[in-house]
Amino acid sequence: MAKQEVSVQWRQDEDEPSGLRAGRQHSLRQALLDIMALQDESVLQRRIEEWAARLLGASTGSLNLAESEHGQLTGVDAAQDAAAGQAGGRDAEQTAARGIAVPIVLRGGVLGTIEVQHQAQNHRFSEEDKELLSAFAEGVAVALENQRRYGRALEIAAERKQREQQSRERNLYLERLLACAPDAIVTLDAQHRVLEWNPGAEALFGYTEREAKGKDLDGLIAAPDPTMLVEAVELTREVLAGRPVPPSESTRFRKDGTPVDVMLAGSPIVTDEGLLGTVAVYSDITERKRAEDALAKHAREMAALYETSLEINSQPDLSASLSTIVERATELVEARQGSIYLLDHDAQVLELVVIHQYPSSYIGTILQLGEGLSGRVAQSGEPMMVADYSQWEGKASVWAGESFRRVLGVPLKVGDRVIGVINLTDDEQTGLFDEDDVRLVSLLADQAAIAVENARLFEAERKQRELAEALRQATAAVSSTLDLEQILDLILGQVDRVIPNDAINIMLIEGGLACVVRSRGYGRFGQAVNDLSLRMSDSPILRHIWETGESVVIADTTCEPGWIRVPEVAWIRSYAAAPIHVMDEVVGFLCLDSAKPNFFTEAHAEPLRAFADQASLALSNAHLFGNVERAKMDWEETFDAMQDPVAVVDRDHRIVRANHAFARLVQEPFTSFVGNSYPVLMSAASCPERVCPLEQRIQGGQTATCVHEYRGRVFEVQATAVSEVAGSESGVAARRIYALRDITERKRAEQEIRRRNRELVLLNRIIATSATSPALEAFLEIVCKELAQAFDASQSVATLFSEDKAESVLV
Repeated sequence: MAKQEVSVQWRQDEDEPSGLRAGRQHSLRQALLDIMALQDESVLQRRIEEWAARLLGASTGSLNLAESEHGQLTGVDAAQDAAAGQAGGRDAEQTAARGIAVPIVLRGGVLGTIEVQHQAQNHRFSEEDKELLSAFAEGVAVALENQRRYGRALEIAAERKQREQQSRERNLYLERLLACAPDAIVTLDAQHRVLEWNPGAEALFGYTEREAKGKDLDGLIAAPDPTMLVEAVELTREVLAGRPVPPSESTRFRKDGTPVDVMLAGSPIVTDEGLLGTVAVYSDITERKRAEDALAKHAREMAALYETSLEINSQPDLSASLSTIVERATELVEARQGSIYLLDHDAQVLELVVIHQYPSSYIGTILQLGEGLSGRVAQSGEPMMVADYSQWEGKASVWAGESFRRVLGVPLKVGDRVIGVINLTDDEQTGLFDEDDVRLVSLLADQAAIAVENARLFEAERKQRELAEALRQATAAVSSTLDLEQILDLILGQVDRVIPNDAINIMLIEGGLACVVRSRGYGRFGQAVNDLSLRMSDSPILRHIWETGESVVIADTTCEPGWIRVPEVAWIRSYAAAPIHVMDEVVGFLCLDSAKPNFFTEAHAEPLRAFADQASLALSNAHLFGNVERAKMDWEETFDAMQDPVAVVDRDHRIVRANHAFARLVQEPFTSFVGNSYPVLMSAASCPERVCPLEQRIQGGQTATCVHEYRGRVFEVQATAVSEVAGSESGVAARRIYALRDITERKRAEQEIRRRNRELVLLNRIIATSATSPALEAFLEIVCKELAQAFDASQSVATLFSEDKAESVLV
């Protein structure tokens, strides 16, 4: 702010007011000197009023100032305001009996009025009084203006002081902010030399403020890298041209030469005089860049895992899936070669199945568990690495001549079970892989394990489907035919389809001999085995199966002491057999043969037992069928030999079967009445009941009995309902069996017995009457009544014959 000089203005005319006396002039000078020296506004106004009253000898004086905002007077009435306003800068005044008022005018503007009052009622102010008061008003105008200028000067000084204080506080704030700011903030002059170097810059770049001040910033923190130096100089050129540099990422160098990733920005400092300098800000983004790199790496890893997962689920080819996994693992850990071993659980060896950047001749390489790095990983189930495989004492002999350097092995695991090893190798770089590499390869190893397990499950499921289908067909064959030879041939065909083998046969035990009854595949080896038989007592293996009922698997027959060398099948090197049961008794064997040693494993035993069970079922069915056929023949013979007539009818009452006794009863041959209606054929039969109970009761599924007469003979007829399905409770009879027992002689005997009983009863009554009635006529009369009653007659007559006379007497 420009400094303003404040001075007191004195009004000094060439001639003092001519009408004033010397004493009044002196008083006026004193009054003006007094008020000109005053600076406080309230004191000045009070002294003006006091001097106005003193100069005119009045009792009171008052100062009425115009409001600066509205231009109105205060402290006078409306008439005085109007008079002052109309005066327009002239010697306007208002006189009264006891008061006088004059305007205060400065440069044509009315500042207010001065008014004095006298207590005396008859006092009148003179022209001299008015002249004196007007002269005083002119001095008051100057004093008021000086006081106002002084007040304004004080305000300006206070404002300047306040701004200076604020500037100092802001500078202190900025200094503290720069000192506390974690970022490097550097102020430079127009030649791009360091002026200010905050603690953040010292912490970031390693230079102290003393070391950095006055130095060229680009040469200080960008010189180690020519490319970075060119970039820094270009940015400096931009900011020195007055153009700000927006935030951008770059690299600068510390005092010790190590690079640091920074986010930089720059801005010119420009005033009216031109470019004063620049300010540059550097933020350390090393950790952020590391986090971004780690995030990007993690994203690549996740993308690789995701793509691998997709391929595993969509790629049915296990070899292709594993090759993709090895290739991705090699790229992600920046190795040069990779491979996958799979564990053969039966042989307990590792086989190299997938390679990347290796010669194809490596495929099929075998490692024992514990051999080399991969063998140890498979044995321990934990990742393992070596810095230089060529110098490692534990290397596998098969790789002894290879120039492998750093190697990492990670197990492929399903749960806690190791199924293989993924192996990553460098032939140039030595040293250990880091923990992130191990973690990433472990994730990919899990994916590989999933792929292997999925493939194995898929293959197992396929085999199970084939086994189930083969068993279904075998079951269907067993259910569809009772031809044992046909069923056994079909079972052999299904076994041959599901279980790999070179030859297969079925042996049955007959009289202590195990005889081949069906076979397949032996013709390829030039020998037929259909007539081959082995004594059970001479074959430990077959005898073991027969005694225990358990399956047997022989991986290598040359290593089995119980194996019998039979010339016809000397080529057999691997063997599997399962027992065939009938009624919990081993009656035969289902046998598999292979010319390849170690071909059959326990995995083949389970499906073999399933097919052996089908053969058992077929033999059981054949056995049961034979029993049923014999039982049927026995029943037929018994049925035809029955003395009572028997007929079987269907639900339509047509005869479907009858025995010889029934044919003799109806006196017709079988061919004539089978299929005919039973009620029609037996229409001559009569029932003593009004409604025959047979039909009523048999409709409810109950057995009913009734007596019928047929062709002079009496038969007890028993009707039995037979359901179509055994045990059915539907209540609807599918068939009925009518059995007729001839009871004619029994009925006649019963009638004779009843007649004899009646005679005995009558005789007993007559005897009893004779004992109680001695008169002959009375006795005969009672006898006649008993006879009439006994024989249901209306009359009974007794005739007596006299032995002496040839005459009779009617009583």
